[in-house]
Amino acid sequence: MKREIRQFEAQPPEQEADPAAVAAADQGEDEYEYEDEDDDIKPAAVNLQDIKPAAVNLQDIKPAAVNLPTRIRFAPTADRPMSSNKSSAGSTLPTVDSSIPSQQVPSVARDPGHVQASVYSNLRTLERMGMDGTEWNPYVVPLNLNKPEANYGFEVVKVEGLEHSNFTRDVYIIRKTTTVGQEVLWDAEIPVHKFPALGNRSILLRGPSQDYWHTSADLYHQDERACKKTKLVHTKLETAISKTPDRKYSYWLLVFPEGTILENHVFSGDAVHVRRETNDMNAEVTVTDGHGDDAVKFQVELFGVSVYWRIAIAGGEMIRSPDRAVRGRRFRNRKTAPATNQGGEGEGEE
Repeated sequence: MKREIRQFEAQPPEQEADPAAVAAADQGEDEYEYEDEDDDIKPAAVNLQDIKPAAVNLQDIKPAAVNLPTRIRFAPTADRPMSSNKSSAGSTLPTVDSSIPSQQVPSVARDPGHVQASVYSNLRTLERMGMDGTEWNPYVVPLNLNKPEANYGFEVVKVEGLEHSNFTRDVYIIRKTTTVGQEVLWDAEIPVHKFPALGNRSILLRGPSQDYWHTSADLYHQDERACKKTKLVHTKLETAISKTPDRKYSYWLLVFPEGTILENHVFSGDAVHVRRETNDMNAEVTVTDGHGDDAVKFQVELFGVSVYWRIAIAGGEMIRSPDRAVRGRRFRNRKTAPATNQGGEGEGEE
């Protein structure tokens, strides 16, 4: 809006204003017209093609902190190719994919940067978990069924079509070698009460925390040349374990792939306790004592034992119908009368 600002000179208070001058001033003020110029403002024409994006320096962009999931897989699969990004140091870091099951991870080493990142990440995860092998904090072993021998000392295989109690079933067999005499210390159960969310697809194993030859410092340090300081440390360890009974055993939670449903009653006849079985072994091996011309070879017989557990997978097929089974006599205590042939079957026949 246009406004005219008029400046009046101050008049002395005792002097009155001239009426003629006031009338002339009023008449001049009426000659001005006040116009609203807002309607005359027009938006400037803009050509969108003339708009250029601002230059961005990608090196100035800093990634936000991300909490990685506990389950991390760094190797690609056929249907999940791995993408990567460059860190500020220039090394290639893998993209996390927590949906890849452990048994789908190939063992072939990829880029060294990926391998190193995987190892470091797994280490941080294990440190956060803090597993100590106790009953309520066992060593968790996600089973790798593609490599039965790569399950932290336990070998797990799947046997398909095993015949048992008139059914063919798919069965998991878990085995572990141990020292003769220690097989009775191994036990297993389905953790339906301790870890109910994993009750259908896991087994909790208990075994000795030390091999027999490590349970005593004297057993281990039979060589007179053994280090005395090391034997002293092992003796203290032996004493500490003997004073804490819980340390005599370790626990491992073996977890099968998601979707697995186990039926423990098939081989163990129980919903919780998994029946332990043993396999005794012996072999003769040639041992060389000494070196060079002083070497002596002799035969030694070795004795070994393995503990193993069998647990069926839900399902299976019946081999033969029970209706076609051969039946014995139904009435075992009846007195059989002499047979008579009167144009029909005798009473003693079935």
